[in-house]
Amino acid sequence: MEEIITPPEIKTLVDFLLNNGGPVISGHTKFSVTPKILKQINIILDKVKGDIYVSSLTNADLINKYAKKNELMFLYDFVKKTPKLKISNTASSHDFNVDIADFSNLNYLELYKFNVKHVKNLKFLRDHLDTVVCIRSLDNVGDLLLSPDSDCDIWSKLKNAKLSRNDILSLDQSFIYTPWLQYLDISYNHLTDLRPLTCLRRLTYLNASYNRLTEIPAFDLPELKTLLLGSNHISDISG
Repeated sequence: MEEIITPPEIKTLVDFLLNNGGPVISGHTKFSVTPKILKQINIILDKVKGDIYVSSLTNADLINKYAKKNELMFLYDFVKKTPKLKISNTASSHDFNVDIADFSNLNYLELYKFNVKHVKNLKFLRDHLDTVVCIRSLDNVGDLLLSPDSDCDIWSKLKNAKLSRNDILSLDQSFIYTPWLQYLDISYNHLTDLRPLTCLRRLTYLNASYNRLTEIPAFDLPELKTLLLGSNHISDISG
């Protein structure tokens, strides 16, 4: 079995999670990582999964002979169970990709200053993600909601989307794949037209403040209770 070299940052992370990871697994706090750390986790877990495939999960004795392997198996299990993930790019811009396919229990995903184009396998979240937050991470909503290699783009559990403070110039038809969406914050973008949101028949809250709207949107959203349009360019409020 090939020895897996653990980067110091991952070793420190595993040690921390062993002692303090309970609130993350319970969903009380988010598992917050930088793109660099997540990329290292991807590389390590790919090697761990390769060893699991070779030795078989039933051969636990073989795996347990290695203390380091135990730590990495803990990380693998931790990632699988994590319900809330935040990817926060606090350093200079990175153009490498990260993969979230191993986060099979996610119901909350947050991106901060990390473009969603660099997050691979979002399609595996469609049947269990409840909330998505993208701040300074999005140019086009379709980059988040659509996958060119998927036959079905329906987000069957997604109810909350905060897509504020991005560079979204216009909305496409990708919201038709979020039929259960109830909360949408698209404030602080550059939008001039909200008509593509007409398909969101279950939407109860919409914040479109700080955009470039010139009129109150003429759409019928039967469940909408809160509509925020402050700090746009609307002069006629007759609707």
